[in-house]
Amino acid sequence: MYAHGNTIFDQMWSEETKKGVIGKYTFSGMRLVDVEFIPTYIQDYGQPTLLMEETKEKVLQRFNANL
Repeated sequence: MYAHGNTIFDQMWSEETKKGVIGKYTFSGMRLVDVEFIPTYIQDYGQPTLLMEETKEKVLQRFNANL
């Protein structure tokens, strides 16, 4: 994945940069065995929150469409 270091932005004027995902990678030794993407939304200039329900699914659908 690109830009793991840029998880949180303080660009509150841009709705697109407030939405994102955290990648959770599970390894068994050197082998990648699972990947999970956890949708997030940035509030109040740098406070990440985990998204739930319908909003979560919308962000994941958009994310998957761009893979």
